[in-house]
Amino acid sequence: MVEGISKEGAITLKKAILSSLLIVVVGFAIFAGPWLLLYVGLLLGEDPPKPTYTYGEFPFYFEYEINGETIRVEDTIIVKYDGIGLSEGTGKYIKWKKWLASGNDDIILYKDDELTIKFPIMSGEYYITSDFETVEYNTIFPNAIREVKFGGGRTTGLMPLTEMLYKYKIKLLKLEHGEPLRR
Repeated sequence: MVEGISKEGAITLKKAILSSLLIVVVGFAIFAGPWLLLYVGLLLGEDPPKPTYTYGEFPFYFEYEINGETIRVEDTIIVKYDGIGLSEGTGKYIKWKKWLASGNDDIILYKDDELTIKFPIMSGEYYITSDFETVEYNTIFPNAIREVKFGGGRTTGLMPLTEMLYKYKIKLLKLEHGEPLRR
C-alpha cells in the first residue's frame, strides 16, 4: 500500500481505474466493433475466381498537340494479375497492376511546381476481364486529369477541355490501344 492512502482510499482508486478501463473498452467496442465485424465478414467471404488471363501486353498510341507541336507516344500497356483485394464498398475483388513499358504510369502533358496535367492509361480491369464479368470503360479522352499541389496536400480532378486548350495550349488528338482480352 502507498504511504498516506488508507485502505478505503486504495479500494476507491482501484474502482476508479477499473471503471475508466471499462469505459475505454466499451467505447472502443462501440466505435470499432462494427468495422471489425465488417472486416471479418468480408475476409471470410468467397474469393473471386482467378482470371483465365493473368498477364497481357497491349499496344498504345497517343497523340497530342502542345503549343502547336504534335507529340506522338507509342508504348505498350502491361497488365498483370496482382491477387485479391478487399474493400468495404465492393468486397473482395481482383487486383491488377498496370504500367507502360516505358516505365511511366500516365502520360504527363504539362508539369510545373504546382500543377500537373496528365492523361491516365486505362485500368487493368478494362484490358483483362475475368471470365464472369464484363467491364465497360469510358475513357476521359479528349479530356485529361489536373493534379494541383497546395501546402502539404494535393487535389485531383478532371481538367476542363476549354482551359486545357486556351490556357495551356494542349489539345488531345488521337488515342488508340489494343483490344482487351475476353474469353
